[in-house]
Amino acid sequence: MSSCQISRLIFCMSVNFRKRNDFFKRGRLAFEAGQFEKAIHAFNKVIEWDPHDANAHTFRGLSHRKIRNFEAALKDLQEVVRIDPSHRVGYLNLGCVQRDAGKIDEALESLNKAEEGDSENPLVFQNRATAYILKINWEGGRSDCETALAIAPEGAAAYAILAHVHLGTGEQDLAEQTVARALELDPEEAEAYRVRGIIRCARDDLENGIADFIRAKEFNTNVQLDYLDNPEVLNKSMGGVLFIDEAYSLTSRGDEKDFGLEAIGTLIKGMEDKRSDLVLIVAGYPEKMRQFLQANPGIKSRFSKVIRFNDYSAGELMAIFEKMCREHAYELADNTKENALKAFEALKPEEVGFYGNGRGVRNYFELTITHQANRLGELKEINTAQLVEIRPEDLPKEDFWVHD
Repeated sequence: MSSCQISRLIFCMSVNFRKRNDFFKRGRLAFEAGQFEKAIHAFNKVIEWDPHDANAHTFRGLSHRKIRNFEAALKDLQEVVRIDPSHRVGYLNLGCVQRDAGKIDEALESLNKAEEGDSENPLVFQNRATAYILKINWEGGRSDCETALAIAPEGAAAYAILAHVHLGTGEQDLAEQTVARALELDPEEAEAYRVRGIIRCARDDLENGIADFIRAKEFNTNVQLDYLDNPEVLNKSMGGVLFIDEAYSLTSRGDEKDFGLEAIGTLIKGMEDKRSDLVLIVAGYPEKMRQFLQANPGIKSRFSKVIRFNDYSAGELMAIFEKMCREHAYELADNTKENALKAFEALKPEEVGFYGNGRGVRNYFELTITHQANRLGELKEINTAQLVEIRPEDLPKEDFWVHD
């Protein structure tokens, strides 16, 4: 091979390597933004260039898991442990998906292997505890939770799973105390909301119980919500108003085993049999609500009123951002307001709802104050004016909103 050919080959390899890294970065950004279809597309490209990239298979598998495509997720995560049997979280991720797919014995086998490779990782014991719970092995679940807490005493998830064990063994008061401890440590711990939802529904606090279930689903799409399809839950709402926010969370799976479809079936029967005793309000984003109404042929006709609230404009998003700054005693420096408004204007109209309207602004604000704190941390002396000033360089960069 001539030197010219070698140089050309090296150049082509370099270009492909840069493209591979670019798509990997895009995939990570999309994954972290919750855009799992985009993440899968990006990691498809990475794997085309390098079929043995265990990290790409890992993220693609986790993306498939997020959209509950367990078959595809299992293929990717099985490939990870085939490529690299010593991959630090390979068997842990595989075990979690096997558990989510209902393959409990296989999940326990994988999680046992995960323990062999990483016996100091509390996530191994937490997830194995949930597998034991699904097999009604309360002592196995309790033992693994205690081990996880011995490794990480402030582990909110371990407390939440332990609360489920207490609930399963009839220790309801202890379960409530343990759930409270979990939420004290982490107000966004999904399993804690799920367990508290069961407790509340059992005590006839239906509205708050279902709100907890939906909140659990919001924080973790893979959390088990098996209690929601209990007809008694909905019977308790008779004579009042039942409000379900983000109702489409009930139908996220869309298959014959979907607990949400059973709940909707019960809702329809209740609305038909006792329409004078049950007022049901469901809410959520328009496109997802259309899918919710289509999940069952009879449910759409039962809702006689549909009220649509438009997404916020860029100016309204900016007003929310300024309000958050004022409420936290921050002041916007020159050009900061103009730059922030440009960031909101960069969102396409159809993307505003995707990023959660006000919730997207909250994320933008929180990242801004993190950047400001990091900037101030590099200064030797700080005065009061600097502590409250938000500068243009504190604002999130252009890749905060992930586009094609």
